[in-house]
Amino acid sequence: MQPRYYSFVNSPLRQPGVAVVAFSIVDVPLPSLLLNGAALPGHDTRRRRGVCSHWLAHLAQTHLGLEPRIETASLIQARDLGPASTLQVRVRYRPSPVFRLPTPDPLRTPLIMIGPGTGVAPFVGFLHHLQACLQKDGHTKPIAESWLFFGCRSPDQDFLYRDELLHLDVSEATETDTGARSLSQLVLAFSRASPELVYVQDRLRESGKDIVRIMCGNAEQQQQPGRIYICGDALGMAKEVRQALQEIVAEHTHRSVEEAAALLRDWTAQQRLLLDVWH
Repeated sequence: MQPRYYSFVNSPLRQPGVAVVAFSIVDVPLPSLLLNGAALPGHDTRRRRGVCSHWLAHLAQTHLGLEPRIETASLIQARDLGPASTLQVRVRYRPSPVFRLPTPDPLRTPLIMIGPGTGVAPFVGFLHHLQACLQKDGHTKPIAESWLFFGCRSPDQDFLYRDELLHLDVSEATETDTGARSLSQLVLAFSRASPELVYVQDRLRESGKDIVRIMCGNAEQQQQPGRIYICGDALGMAKEVRQALQEIVAEHTHRSVEEAAALLRDWTAQQRLLLDVWH
């Protein structure tokens, strides 16, 4: 069986020695077996369940006391698990050589993060890491812009890490809030919250002017060129997002479609357009 890879949701600066991962449980209905248009007895509730995701969900429920619903890392860590919850799981660690925050100073490079669904996982870790860096340097707001485009079906059902993201969002800060917040803009797309289907690529197009501004930088104002990170489904989301970025670049830099595609390839070669996607 091939290994399944999951992204870390936390930062070693904030939680040294701890690895937190996020995963969605694969559980989808299969087409019913029909006889004269009616489902055969016992065949109307068949489902395909993910081998690894259901195994992980079982471990989380039996050893961590988690229910099969959305629970954030902060909720998990708030529990007193005790020695009885110790469990050995074989893990293969595969670090990404490029899909990581800029070095040596991640606070100085503008970031555009695009991660619908569980694709948001590494960006929660990114933002926690930036928050720890800000606190270390005595700052409360991002030095360079950091945008996160997140999408899901409904804000009430599958808005992963909602509380944590809102807590990191500068726009949610109050006058009495003195904590560090590492997220400049949280842009949300809910595909089933209204009759109009809205996806992250739609929000990208709405913010096209800002995206081009961030990616181009401004030497006179000493603003470094930005980076774009994309995490999630390779076949659907990533393809649509790349198409949206190509259209954005063409529109806001007055390039042809071919020239815009060439610029995206240049950004990829320069490690300024980075993907962590799965099939």
